[in-house]
Amino acid sequence: LFVTCHDFWGDYWFEYLGSMGIFGKIVERAVARVSRRNIAVSKTVARDLESMGISCSVIPNGVSIEEIEECRASEISSDVIFVGRLIKEKNLKLLLRSLSILKDRGYELDCTIIGEGPERDAVEKEARELRIDVRMENFLRYEEMIGRLKASKVLAFPSLREGFGISVLEANACGIPAVVVRSDKNAASELIVEGKNGFLSSNDAKEFAEKLVLAIENSKKMRKFCIEFAREFDWNVIAEKLETVYES
Repeated sequence: LFVTCHDFWGDYWFEYLGSMGIFGKIVERAVARVSRRNIAVSKTVARDLESMGISCSVIPNGVSIEEIEECRASEISSDVIFVGRLIKEKNLKLLLRSLSILKDRGYELDCTIIGEGPERDAVEKEARELRIDVRMENFLRYEEMIGRLKASKVLAFPSLREGFGISVLEANACGIPAVVVRSDKNAASELIVEGKNGFLSSNDAKEFAEKLVLAIENSKKMRKFCIEFAREFDWNVIAEKLETVYES
């Protein structure tokens, strides 16, 4: 039996569920100890497991490069795009405040937020209060979402907590860079080669805004490296790594 761990919350269960978090924490720890053969999808998750004395191999998630290549770019373009669940951990208010800062500096950026979740009303309210226009859309079919990425200049990924961050790879496979928040609980930051396939930012709206501009201005130059980087995570490559671990 192999157990693949896509994230590890630990004490964060209490922040997420209050006192009921004890049940999440107990189940998580029990599952992590079911087998001595554990796989973590990122170094961040592996570090959390190892802090509990649980050793594991690190095999990242992947993307289907062939499937992404077959998708056409959408006719609906964006300067900045976000794709993901609308939950507080995604830290979307940082993105909105960054767009507000750029608007005050004379940048009129077209931004699309694709996703659904409990924070939608809060995100829309924040956008209205900051007086910025954001296109809000529900989740799309995969090929449509990929088409939107291909028609954008940069993926904004302000999340503070991720076990992996598949959207960053999908964006890179589409030839666009990503701006990711640097956080010890955000494994997506492991996927960024600074200035090559994206940029890292602190959880600060001003810096995040500056990195968005950098990514937009250099988007075309970064396209080739973005795609080459994503190819290293093609499912055919990842499957072979998994097979090696399974057969060992």
